[in-house]
Amino acid sequence: MNSILPSDDWVDPKRKVTVTEKTLRRVAGLHMHDFFEIELVVGGHGTQNLNGSMYELKRGVLYFLSPVDFHSVTPEKELDLINISLAHNAVSPGLLNTLINHSENLIIQLNEHELAQFELWKELLCEDGSAGDAASGLYTKNLLECLLIWIMRKDNLSHDSKPGKDSLPMYRCMRHLFLHFNESPSLNEMAKTGGYSASYFSKLFHEATGKIYVDFLTDLKLNYARMLLASTKESMISIASDCGFTSLSNFNRSFRKKTGMSPTQYRKQNSG
Repeated sequence: MNSILPSDDWVDPKRKVTVTEKTLRRVAGLHMHDFFEIELVVGGHGTQNLNGSMYELKRGVLYFLSPVDFHSVTPEKELDLINISLAHNAVSPGLLNTLINHSENLIIQLNEHELAQFELWKELLCEDGSAGDAASGLYTKNLLECLLIWIMRKDNLSHDSKPGKDSLPMYRCMRHLFLHFNESPSLNEMAKTGGYSASYFSKLFHEATGKIYVDFLTDLKLNYARMLLASTKESMISIASDCGFTSLSNFNRSFRKKTGMSPTQYRKQNSG
């Protein structure tokens, strides 16, 4: 595993979503994200390793990635992509949990008519980003939820042809962690989820993420805290509790150590 891409570098904390068009000319090595991602191939050819299964990438291939998916992308020469990256709280929790718990890799082939429909979703999301009015956040949320439901409906037409991923022990572990990080699952609990001994899981986890388990868990909590601070008016004690910290002082100390500022300072700099 090369890296875990942080939402701070990819997702607008105020809008909770970022839409980009890019051309990939180099291999994107095996990695994960701590955010959700929709990616559509609009040109070029390549291959993708998604949770251990290989897929051809060509015009019209769309895939959805949750924080528990591992993938790498290899362009033949180059791949032209539309990317929509969204934060954990960009849409309703129930919808994202459904997508996390999806037992197959969510990757579909769109026809030209469906490509045009997707382009319209993209344009609407981009247009709303420049609106900046009071209704913008709700409009963006509704657009994203409609887009995700549209993708899920397309996927249901062909899901029988895709391999399952529940058989991958580390996938089960990471899915459990991202769904329950605010409950502070222990290393032993995580190891049991994957059928590993605690020591072997610890070794595998460090190899996969580059971090020891407790540091990764804390980073998940703090990443979620930053999203809440930037996009809600929740109290500090409520955010600390929502993110799984045992006390406000523990939250403040961990946040300052990670970011170099207090949660209050971060909110002032990043909230709309």
